[in-house]
Amino acid sequence: MKTKRKVGIVISILIFCIVFIIIAVGSIIFSPFYNREELARFDDITSTVRIYDRKGVLDILTYNNGKYISIEELPKHVYEAFICVEDQRFYEHNGVDYVRIIGATIDNIKARRFKEGASTITQQLIKNTLLSSDKSVKRKIKEIKLAGALEKKYTKAEILEKYLNVIYFGSNVYGIENASKYYFGRSAKDLTPSQSAMLAGIINNPTLYNPYKNSQNAISRRNFILKLMKKRKVITEKERIEYEKDAIALAPSVANSNQYYNEIAHFLRSKNISVTDENVSVTVPIDRELSEKVEKIVDNNANNYKVNVIIAENSSADVLCNVSTFKYDMHTARFMPGSVIKPVLCYAPLLENNEIYTVSSANDEPYSVGLYSPENYAKKYRGRITQREALAYSSNSVALQNAEKIGLENAVKFAGRTGLTFDEEDKSNYSTALGGLRRGFTLNEMLTSYMTIARNGNKMLPRYVSCIDKSNYTVFSSTNKQVSVMKPQTAFLLSDMMRDCVEYGTGKILKDHKNVCAKTGTVGDKNGNSECYCIAFSPRYTVLCHVSGGGEKLPSQIMGGTLPARIVNEVFYCLDDESEFCEIDGVVKRNISVSELRNGNVVQSSWYDEEINKKSCYFSVENLPECNNSYDDFIENYNLRDPYYFDVFDCFVY
Repeated sequence: MKTKRKVGIVISILIFCIVFIIIAVGSIIFSPFYNREELARFDDITSTVRIYDRKGVLDILTYNNGKYISIEELPKHVYEAFICVEDQRFYEHNGVDYVRIIGATIDNIKARRFKEGASTITQQLIKNTLLSSDKSVKRKIKEIKLAGALEKKYTKAEILEKYLNVIYFGSNVYGIENASKYYFGRSAKDLTPSQSAMLAGIINNPTLYNPYKNSQNAISRRNFILKLMKKRKVITEKERIEYEKDAIALAPSVANSNQYYNEIAHFLRSKNISVTDENVSVTVPIDRELSEKVEKIVDNNANNYKVNVIIAENSSADVLCNVSTFKYDMHTARFMPGSVIKPVLCYAPLLENNEIYTVSSANDEPYSVGLYSPENYAKKYRGRITQREALAYSSNSVALQNAEKIGLENAVKFAGRTGLTFDEEDKSNYSTALGGLRRGFTLNEMLTSYMTIARNGNKMLPRYVSCIDKSNYTVFSSTNKQVSVMKPQTAFLLSDMMRDCVEYGTGKILKDHKNVCAKTGTVGDKNGNSECYCIAFSPRYTVLCHVSGGGEKLPSQIMGGTLPARIVNEVFYCLDDESEFCEIDGVVKRNISVSELRNGNVVQSSWYDEEINKKSCYFSVENLPECNNSYDDFIENYNLRDPYYFDVFDCFVY
């Protein structure tokens, strides 16, 4: 059996070698010709996609923000750290390391998986600046041919310098100088061997080895590279041991718009456009003045917690601001939503099906579904309350009862239409009703869901890119179509309920803003909180604030109604928004009987009720409460049970 396996490996290696020789010969004879303009691209390596803001002002010109550093300014251990791990034969090959390719292929065949690659620094430079990211044979052959041409035109030092100034370090950070300041708060010329090794480790997988997000992975990778540096005699064994003891002294998190540019980069990649393409200009809806104001708000309140603030304009779904202190790419990051899921999961489906009024009675008391027995915050129960009060106080009990009433699978299906992505097991686990999901949601998904409510039930995805032009031709122009996912009446009534959250509920910090509706949410356990939110909207804007411990527990006093709500409150003062909600067709205001409401009944007030017994509420015209205006009801309410006979003299008034 072992003999057959060895024979198979040998045959695989022989086949690869034959194919490799054919490709190598083909790259010389039959590969697509490159033109001089392509090679000249490397003369000015910093030019790249131009990004214009909503006012047409050039916002970013170079992806390393102009922080270009020459190889002469860098200590040897800085660039040697990258050579050690990325291309140990950098000074021996002519752009393509055929020896390494064969060796890597043999190792991959033995491991029966893709264990290691064989791209040289020269090839990586070409791939990151000139060619598309597709993995076709045609592109690979062109890469090989360009690598040879590049080696003929530039010295090894020049190639290494260009490479270090364009390589990607995650979180929209390009270039060694920019990365050094981003991660360590210092210039690359001042990096220690330990810090150099850590930066060299990041580029293999910027998410996996991000020291802010995965510190242990980053340390392990750094130590591995330090061993390689010792092997190449860049450092001594004694130095290696000392550097491995170094603690990670990372630069403090400061609010910035890096997450916005991460979203732009992801969008460009989805269109197969490289951020290094100097012929491309991108127009984005970012509001720089607003973003700078929000950055100050976050920095003044964050207190070293991880904070994200996203602001979108409801009419167009344009994202005006995405400010964050997170130092890793948040595009695909998922978080447990906590109670911010309740409006669209536990209340909207019942309103949509005309199964409740906003003032329908609910029993806020301990409640279980099977073995699932969640408690209200601080174990506080209020007894008989209305649905709108339950939402304002964020009652877990009532939310769970509502989810059971509509059916969890139906509730998940409805909430999913608003932009939230659920896993299959979320449909059968009732912790979903309170925001306890398998993976959670991205912040953009939560933003989309709340914008859908603000837009009267019409879903529109957040827009980070308005237009893309390439070589003076428009290759993308956003239309951003909307999709109706809930009745306008449902969205209006839900918004009206969420106004109570601001008036007297968990979002009362926002009370001064008379045109704002909100919901807060907190995720935690007895050991502390991990995530908290305040998501609020006016007719014009939707604002999402997310606060996280970044893997650590937040203090128990940090909840959705405290720090996130305080930040959102300041943001709305900054927005100076005077828009007003307007009544819509299909919704009417009716007076209901307060005395009946106390008894758990929703009944329109009668003509003979005193004003003190009337409460004005909104209702869908499809679901109006009964009205008791009968003579018998009048007699019952005023205790006129004994017959009274009129005579002619009763008609006179003295």
